[in-house]
Amino acid sequence: MSGVEVAGAVEAAALAAVGSRFRVHGRVAATGLDCVGLVALALRAGGCGVAVPTGYALRGGDPAGGGG
Repeated sequence: MSGVEVAGAVEAAALAAVGSRFRVHGRVAATGLDCVGLVALALRAGGCGVAVPTGYALRGGDPAGGGG
């Protein structure tokens, strides 16, 4: 695949996932994705076999920028 084709496949996969529900550590669009799952899904569609992190915790904090 050319770079343009890879980019198109990544974009198409990400756009196809629009409307998927959010699920922490979600990796399948049909059952829910988190941000890491969405990126992994899109990159795989472009032919990039990436190791996807698991077991990470959500960070809380002050949404105004106070950290967490």
